[in-house]
Amino acid sequence: DHPRNALSMEVARWAAALAPRVVVVENVAAFLGTPHHRRLAGALEALGYAVAATAVDAADFGVAQRRLRSFTFAARGPLPTLAPPARPRRPATVADAWVGLPEVPDGRNLH
Repeated sequence: DHPRNALSMEVARWAAALAPRVVVVENVAAFLGTPHHRRLAGALEALGYAVAATAVDAADFGVAQRRLRSFTFAARGPLPTLAPPARPRRPATVADAWVGLPEVPDGRNLH
C-alpha cells in the first residue's frame, strides 16, 4: 500500500470545504476495486452526494491509446452520465494524433 493512495481522501476534504454540486475523480481502472475507493465513495455519500463510478477505455473515445481509466461521479442532484462513445470506424493511431503538428515544437506546443 503506497502512501499516495491516501491522497484520494483529499477529494472528500475539498468537497466538504467547497461544497461543489458535482465532483469528478479520474484514476486508474483498478482504483474502483480498492478500499481507498470505497472509503472515498463513503465519505462523499456522508457529505450528501450520490456516487456512481465506471471504467472506460480511452480508445473508445478516439484517443490513440488503449488506456483503461476509472471515473467516479458524485453529485448533489442528478448524477452526470458519460455519453456513449462514438466508436470510430477504426481505432485512432499515433499518426492520427500527430496530424497537424509541426515537425519541430514551435513554442505553442511542446511535443
